[in-house]
Amino acid sequence: MSTQFSFRSKYLEPSPLQDLLKKIKSLQADGREIINLGVGESFLNTPEAIERHAQKAINLHQTRYTPASGSIELRAGIAQRYRVKPEQVVISNGAKSVATAVFWTLIDQDQPVLMPTPHYPPYFFGIKSLGGKVYLLECDKNFVPVTSEMERYLQALLANGFVGLICLLLNTPNNPTGAVYSDSVVKEISQLAKRYRQGTAGIAVISDECYYPVGFEQSYLRFDPNAVIIGSFSKAYAMTGWRIGYGIMPAELAQKVTLYLETFSGCPNSIGQCAAVEALNQEPLIHCYAKQRELLWCWFKRLNIFCGGADGGFYAFPDFSPFMNEKNGINSILFAEHLLNQANVAVVPGIAFGDFDNCCRITCAVSENQLRAGLERIEKIIC
Repeated sequence: MSTQFSFRSKYLEPSPLQDLLKKIKSLQADGREIINLGVGESFLNTPEAIERHAQKAINLHQTRYTPASGSIELRAGIAQRYRVKPEQVVISNGAKSVATAVFWTLIDQDQPVLMPTPHYPPYFFGIKSLGGKVYLLECDKNFVPVTSEMERYLQALLANGFVGLICLLLNTPNNPTGAVYSDSVVKEISQLAKRYRQGTAGIAVISDECYYPVGFEQSYLRFDPNAVIIGSFSKAYAMTGWRIGYGIMPAELAQKVTLYLETFSGCPNSIGQCAAVEALNQEPLIHCYAKQRELLWCWFKRLNIFCGGADGGFYAFPDFSPFMNEKNGINSILFAEHLLNQANVAVVPGIAFGDFDNCCRITCAVSENQLRAGLERIEKIIC
């Protein structure tokens, strides 16, 4: 049967990351022992206190619909952590769902979205599918945005007569690089946004902070109360499968986002929300990878591998170009396939995150033993 798909659907393309994950599953099904250094989730289990709270919620039959924007209790807890009002908080089925709702609410055809690169692929393709026009911003060698680069794009848009809302999408700690924007950089960006917000073109800053612990202390919100914050319990509390993400935003935008969720998504998982309420009482796990990060950095240094960023979250984005040749693969996809086939180690090709065919993403959110074994296997193949 021939089906004519919507125009927007053409922008949804298979990701090299998803292709790699499918191949890993296939190899594991064939009995291969794969060390996965590309996975985007912690090797740790959800803390027992959080699991017990969820089990208690099940026993109390707290399994019915909540408001589409999330339970009052969870929204109040997050609002307290971010020092905002509960009506500024929206909960949904993971951070990606919240971000999609924000994009859908703010972005029209040909509307500009400035996004530092390397970038998270679903955001790029999702914005394109809505008709948004993505401008990829080059970063410095440590993958931190350069304010002058942002201003250059903003000035060019205004010079061409653009009038309307410009979105600036940030991501710190970054996926895939692990780069963390310093307070001075964040302050510069916020000051730039405030200046342009007063002109003919408004500017909305959307800051993806999924790899920070939940709270105000490290958030872009400290510098700009009008920003949109995208957050998640997945990385901070090893709750990837619970699918609870949230957004902090001006109340007027939260109302519109809630209408989107009521129409297209419905309420988040009620048990997951109960678990997240308890998570707010627990220490985040995002700091549990310090030894792994140090091990990774020492390995890069010993093999003279350049790697910018990697100061937070649990990713690194090293430059493997000195090792890419006919034997080991001459681009990031072939290199990753070579490591998978010959070393039984999975990394993510850099081309999945933009024009970075010399890099691969490696995670340190695995056990120290797994990371050590994986790096030893890679070293045997490339050296």
